[in-house]
Amino acid sequence: MINDTCFAPLLCIPKIPFGKKWVEEDGVVYLPVFSNGKDSRQWLWLYRRKLTPYVKDILQSPMFVPTDGVTYTLAILRGTFFPDDDMMTMMNIRSEGASRGWSDPPIETACLVRNLLCNDELRQLGLRNVNVMHLPVLNQYGEFSILNISKDNWLNTRGAGPSVLCDGYTAFAFLVESRNRFDILTKR
Repeated sequence: MINDTCFAPLLCIPKIPFGKKWVEEDGVVYLPVFSNGKDSRQWLWLYRRKLTPYVKDILQSPMFVPTDGVTYTLAILRGTFFPDDDMMTMMNIRSEGASRGWSDPPIETACLVRNLLCNDELRQLGLRNVNVMHLPVLNQYGEFSILNISKDNWLNTRGAGPSVLCDGYTAFAFLVESRNRFDILTKR
């Protein structure tokens, strides 16, 4: 369970009600996901028929590091936060996340979110696409990409260069906090 303690002046995590997967506050969806130790080969096997070669590039990159027993709290910022589609460059989106004290989530969080939320839940949240704002990975074609969760595809990729434009239908997931099982048990 996530507590509602402030960890930094700009960084408060709202309490997730019991039995709920997420909470929305001030237009931001907060979602905890729990790592399960699956490595890239296991994720590739699980989603084998639903992945493009670009997704496979990211999951097989050395930047994919599996964890087990870590709770990641993600903040999902809706694209409608930005008043103008012309302002929705990856550089501006990352700057907004940094100004809120958020950071780049691990690549595995995209798999964990996709595994947690079904298409109906994405629709219920009003999310068509969620770009997971992990560090961009250079794919086999020399382009930087990040993973994208879509209500139409399981996982997809999205260009992640600083000047890449996004639309108002896209949301952006950042890391707010990560805690391992040991930290949670020792703080009681």
